[in-house]
Amino acid sequence: MLIDQLFALAALALKTRGFRSRYANTAHGRVHYYELSGSGLRPPLVLLHGIGSSALAFAKVAPLLAPSFQKLILPELPGHGLSDVPGDWLQGTALFEGMSSALEVAMPEPFYFMGNSLGGMAVLRYAANAPKRLLGAVVCSPGGAQMSPETLQEVLSAFDTSTHAKGRKLVERLFAGPPRYAHLSTFLIRQMVGRPPIRELMKHISTDALLSPDELARIRVPLLFLWGKQEKLLPIAHRDYFLANLPPHVVTQFPEGYGHLPQIENSKDLSRRIVEFIDEQRARANGAAA
Repeated sequence: MLIDQLFALAALALKTRGFRSRYANTAHGRVHYYELSGSGLRPPLVLLHGIGSSALAFAKVAPLLAPSFQKLILPELPGHGLSDVPGDWLQGTALFEGMSSALEVAMPEPFYFMGNSLGGMAVLRYAANAPKRLLGAVVCSPGGAQMSPETLQEVLSAFDTSTHAKGRKLVERLFAGPPRYAHLSTFLIRQMVGRPPIRELMKHISTDALLSPDELARIRVPLLFLWGKQEKLLPIAHRDYFLANLPPHVVTQFPEGYGHLPQIENSKDLSRRIVEFIDEQRARANGAAA
């Protein structure tokens, strides 16, 4: 497909900006990730994209974060971007297990983890398993809230990009304001979401894979929960589910001007919030240890 060629060209373009393209071998196939060396003293940061997307969603914000961290890792979920489509693709655990295994290779040292949309759901699930080397997490408009099968289908129906008009509606729901180059954005999103593996995945997503209250209650690491006031893709009931079930230590923020993809639309403000949250948590931890 054309989008696969675009992913390959994008990888070449990112290499000229200091990104290194790498693969981690897992039981669910090769997981592709970009690595960007930073110049900061903070521990490494992992940035994880949403469904149908790729690491390219963070190509704008990653260079803004690089001066603050030792290293950035931008993985691509199994079946997304340049990662392999697993043979057990339609099993509910393939995405999470493949990503978790890839992180064992790509990020063996302690790190922070940020995720958006489906990537936010993966971050919450990862944090709930209390890995020792996870220092903290940031999620923005995370998916995975418990809902009825009917509501799930309503959410997934927004990803119907079978026509340009439907693709344009999805673009309008992804961004807080009118996107620049709307027709180009529509074309690219239709290409990404229209990939056969992604369409098959969406057909098989069930409520069994969603995050339970017990799972969320197990999260112990510092966590910043971001939900934009202009979020138009996910229902407000999803935000309320997380607020009702996340532990009380979680920091919540509801930024003005944030839609579903602040890493694209609000890259400077998002990078500032991530760094400030991590610095606050590190200062608190150092103060407790003193």
